[in-house]
Amino acid sequence: QRRKLRPKLKNSRPVLAPLPEPRSVNLGDGRAAVVRPAVAKDAAGWIKLLQDVAAEGRYIAVESVTVTRRTFAKHIRDWGWSSTAASIAAVEDDKVIGHVSLWRERGVYLHTAELGMSVAATHRRLGVGTVLIEGAVDWARAFDVEKLCLQVFPHNERARALYRKVGFVEEGLRTRHAKLSYGYEDLIQMSLWVS
Repeated sequence: QRRKLRPKLKNSRPVLAPLPEPRSVNLGDGRAAVVRPAVAKDAAGWIKLLQDVAAEGRYIAVESVTVTRRTFAKHIRDWGWSSTAASIAAVEDDKVIGHVSLWRERGVYLHTAELGMSVAATHRRLGVGTVLIEGAVDWARAFDVEKLCLQVFPHNERARALYRKVGFVEEGLRTRHAKLSYGYEDLIQMSLWVS
């Protein structure tokens, strides 16, 4: 399946890469999820998941989510699988259970992209995160991104273990880098060179 060529975007090249084949995740008990580029109808579920994970107060450096469904749906339509950004969803029965956002850096950092990921508490340790990262690598390869980067809290051992398992390495510690309502948090910088 090939997405139609979009008009040339400011500071971006046209979108020419085909959409990847959806990936399946066996969740056990006969259930399965699909990981694919997000579509506009995923926006409300995406925001709800982000709000839920933020409310846990332990895993992501987000405390409140203010984007509207309409705004995020437009973002997905305009940038959901482009040379500048990607939004990839893990969906079970039309419910967003995980997602990864990617955004390409600019200038001398154009070969890199930042990654942010969330998985629903009910669907952790089932392989969803691994398949989401595989989707991120698909995007990176499609648009010649050489290095994926992310930041993770030092206390988020499960996420760090997942990232190491799929090939990310720790590059350094950003001390007191996130300022949250309760105080500062360190962040570990991790990266994956995409071959």
